[in-house]
Amino acid sequence: MRATWEGLTLEAIDHELVWAGAGNAAAAREPLGSFSDAHLVQEPVRRLVSGYLMVAAAPGAEGFTISSHGHPVGVISTDVDSASGTVITVGLAGDIELEEGVVRSSAGIALVADAGTQLRAVAAADPAGRPGAVVARGASGTGCGLTLVHGPAAVKVENRMRLLASLERVGGRHG
Repeated sequence: MRATWEGLTLEAIDHELVWAGAGNAAAAREPLGSFSDAHLVQEPVRRLVSGYLMVAAAPGAEGFTISSHGHPVGVISTDVDSASGTVITVGLAGDIELEEGVVRSSAGIALVADAGTQLRAVAAADPAGRPGAVVARGASGTGCGLTLVHGPAAVKVENRMRLLASLERVGGRHG
């Protein structure tokens, strides 16, 4: 299930896995099969729900709220950078760790970068609870993409990251 809003393409890959892409990344990406156990609403609130992971925006909202079990845990938006083109910015609640193309948040969300997309942490969460931010960018003109992986328990995040790697390795669901 796929939708594009305000330059951000969202695709439900599997239960608790949602891919987000911007720029040319969506056109270049082969879908990882047909995961139909998701919920998509176009209006008045744009919303894609996969399990307990939801990405949604009310009319006039800046960016899309990422929710875990109905509670906001982050914000995702797109922007244009003069050096690299379209970028995705993700603000996450809680502490964040960035390691080898993967960001883990203590809020129970991980971000897994697509091949060719670099993730860079630009701020750490502050005591007031404002999210730390991560910027995803691809090479100039290529767009960028990442997968939101929901736990919220750390072991579930790790299991779903292994599922994502398996789906990517075999080219998605077949059948």
